[in-house]
Amino acid sequence: MKSENYEKTEQARQAAALKNMFEEKPHSQEWKPMYYLVLFTTPFIQVILAGLALGVPVYAGKVLFNSLSIGLCAGLVAITLLELGKRFIAGKAFKSYYIGKLSTKLKLSVAAFSLASIVMSGFGTPILVKEFSAKPIPPTEAEVLGRIDSTRDAQLAFFLTQQKDATTAANKIHSQNNWKGTTIKEARSNILQLEQQAKAASDSLSTYAARFETERATAWQTAQDEFKAHAAERKNEVENVGWIFALVCLVIEFLFLGAMFWLYDYKYHQYCELEPAKLSKPLTKQSHEAGNEAPSIGFNQEGKIISEGNKLLIICKKSDGSLQAYSKSELSSNISNTKGERKAYFEQMKAKLDKN
Repeated sequence: MKSENYEKTEQARQAAALKNMFEEKPHSQEWKPMYYLVLFTTPFIQVILAGLALGVPVYAGKVLFNSLSIGLCAGLVAITLLELGKRFIAGKAFKSYYIGKLSTKLKLSVAAFSLASIVMSGFGTPILVKEFSAKPIPPTEAEVLGRIDSTRDAQLAFFLTQQKDATTAANKIHSQNNWKGTTIKEARSNILQLEQQAKAASDSLSTYAARFETERATAWQTAQDEFKAHAAERKNEVENVGWIFALVCLVIEFLFLGAMFWLYDYKYHQYCELEPAKLSKPLTKQSHEAGNEAPSIGFNQEGKIISEGNKLLIICKKSDGSLQAYSKSELSSNISNTKGERKAYFEQMKAKLDKN
């Protein structure tokens, strides 16, 4: 029987587990396992894309230089640089997005690298599937005709044996029953019967030989026709699979960009959760109360929308009653990291800013 202390300990353990499961935690703590999963998945995705994109340079090396090695070496260098550049540019773009400095130049750079990767992997995948998929093996004449020839040889040997045995028996009867080289009357019927058996065997031998030759020719032609049909069907299947994989590569490319964005979103939430005292520099964006100080000159009041460069800001009250100007991204961060009345307040202010 379980002791009372054990039951209390077990209840406390279960209560702690349930509390850990359902209580609200900081974003970085809640999503930490997912962060590591995405972190280690993105290089793996890039390796897959790079491997599939190798089909283009490998095929080019084969066509231009009759060497797969040249295309492979050149492709490894070019695609490695492409994937490293794509990761670097994507990282810069997502960082710039969160600090409000995403330029058209960075957008175009991400689009250019992504388009290059999509084109390389999209065309490379069908080439790899076509070049390295299993090819149908054409039939050989010996393989197709071997069974027919074995049957033919056994059948013809049977008739040859019948013909030989009948002829031998007729000659034996003649040698034993002749008078000065002429078969005696009593033995002629047996000899005639044996000679008819020998002729029937000879006729069957000729008939079967002709039939087997026709079968051989038909079988060989049928095998060639079936192989051609199978090869054409296989070619269509390989082409279809190649382009299906190309579409999958397109999905994987967007999956990579989405994973990179998620990583920077996680890092940005981590940044927002830091205490100001832990930072080496003052925060330009902070959790819960991130924003730009409202100008002290002029008639600024709560809810007023102002322009700063190419960004629109809205003046909101901080928890201490002072005013600060917030951008859309800062309001989104505050909404994610606050709750209750402050959360509803920031949602109201963001809705107002979204209308402008």
